[in-house]
Amino acid sequence: MSKLAKVNKGFEVTTLAIVAAIIVILVAVSWILYENHKTTKSVTTTSKTAKSLINTTAIYAGWKTYSLPGGMSIQYPTTWTLGTSSSSYTLYSPVDNHTNLQYDLSFYQDTNSNVGSSKDVVVFSLPLGLFGKKPLYMQALDFKSVTGKDVSGLYVSNTNAKPSSLTAETNGFSLTTDTTYILIASLESKGAVSNSGESLVAYVNSPYYSTLINVFRSLKAN
Repeated sequence: MSKLAKVNKGFEVTTLAIVAAIIVILVAVSWILYENHKTTKSVTTTSKTAKSLINTTAIYAGWKTYSLPGGMSIQYPTTWTLGTSSSSYTLYSPVDNHTNLQYDLSFYQDTNSNVGSSKDVVVFSLPLGLFGKKPLYMQALDFKSVTGKDVSGLYVSNTNAKPSSLTAETNGFSLTTDTTYILIASLESKGAVSNSGESLVAYVNSPYYSTLINVFRSLKAN
C-alpha cells in the first residue's frame, strides 16, 4: 500500500470517528434537553395545580358549610345570614348601603319541573364548574323581555343556554333525572316581600356579586 493510500485511509477513519462522536454528543444533548423539558412541564403543571388548590382554599377559608336536602351542601361567608322554612332554605347577603339591595338565595326541590313563566328568557349565562359529573351554569332570567332590565333572578342550571333562546321551564339542576332542584338568587330591597325585577346591571354591580358566584360554585354533592 502506497504512503498516499495509507494517509487517505487514516483520514477516512478519523473522519468517521469524528462524525460518530458528534452524533453521540447530539443524541446526549437532545436527551438532556428532553428530560429537562419534561421536568419543567411537570413542575409547571404541579405548580398550577397547587396554586389552584391554594386559591380555592383561600376563597372558602372561614366560610360556613350548610347541608341541604338531597345529599348536597353549600358554603357561605359568615357575614351572610341563613334562614330556613318548611319548603325552602334561604340565604341573605349583606345589604348594599348605596342601593339598599341584597341577594336573597332560595333553594328548594322543584316539584313542578319548571321555574317562573314561559316569558322568562335567558339574558346571561356563566359557567360555574361541575356538580358531580354534570356541568353547572349561572343564568340570568328576564321575565318581561330580552333586554335584561327586569331580571327575576340568577339561577343555577345544568343547561348552557344561549341568551334569548331558552325559556325558564328548562332551568334547575340535578344529580339524577328523578329530582330537580332550584337554586336562585334574587336581588331585592331589604325587607321586600317579592321580587320587583332589578336590571342585570344592578345584579352584576352589587359588591357581593363575586361572592355570590363563589357561593354557587361551592355547591357539591356530599
